[in-house]
Amino acid sequence: GVGKTRLSTHLALQAHGEGATVLYGRCDEDLGVPYQPWAHALGHFVREVPRLILDRHVERHGGDLVRLVPALGDRVPELPPPRQSDPETERYLLYAAAAGLLEVTGEQEPLLLILDDLHWADSPTLALLRHVVATGATASVMIVGTYRDSDLLREHPLTALLADLHRERGVARMKLTGLDSEDVLAFIEAIAGHELGEDGSALAQEITRE
Repeated sequence: GVGKTRLSTHLALQAHGEGATVLYGRCDEDLGVPYQPWAHALGHFVREVPRLILDRHVERHGGDLVRLVPALGDRVPELPPPRQSDPETERYLLYAAAAGLLEVTGEQEPLLLILDDLHWADSPTLALLRHVVATGATASVMIVGTYRDSDLLREHPLTALLADLHRERGVARMKLTGLDSEDVLAFIEAIAGHELGEDGSALAQEITRE
C-alpha cells in the first residue's frame, strides 16, 4: 500500500513514547460489523485501564457504554443497566458515553485513537466518529482515521463524512502519495549501501512506473 498504516503506527509509537495512551481499531472488508473499530479499541481499553477512570466515566454516563463494550460490566460489577428509551435516544446515549470515555481519559493523559481502513466502515461506525469529533473539541484526544480514497464512491457514507468533517475545527486531512523515482532511487541506494549509476536510476524509474 501507500503507507497509511505504517505511518500511523510510527505516530502511535512516538505518542506512546511521550506518555500518551494509544488505542487502535480497524475495519475488516468482509465483516461489516457495526462499530467494529470502536468496539475493538474501547473494549481493549476498558479491560486494561485503571478502575479510577472507569468509575469517573460511570458517574457521568452510567452503564450506557455496555451496549458497545460488554467488558465494562466485568470491570464494574455494580454497573447500572443501560438506560432504556426509543432507539434514537439510546443511540445518542451510546455515542455520548463513547465520547465521554475518551474525554475522561484525556483529562488524565493525552490519548491517541487510530481507526484504520475506514473505507470499509459502515454507517454506524462513521456516525459515531462524526459525533465524537463534533463534541470532543476540548478533550486532550487525537483521532487518526485512515482510508483508501480509491475505494470511495460518491454514495459511500465516508464521502459525506469527509465533507462534514472539513468544516470542523481542528480537523486536517493528509493525502499520501507514492514515492517518485528519486525517492525510490534513494531507497534502493540505502539498501545497497552505495550510490548507483545510470542503471540504478533506470531501475528506479521502472519500479516507479510499475
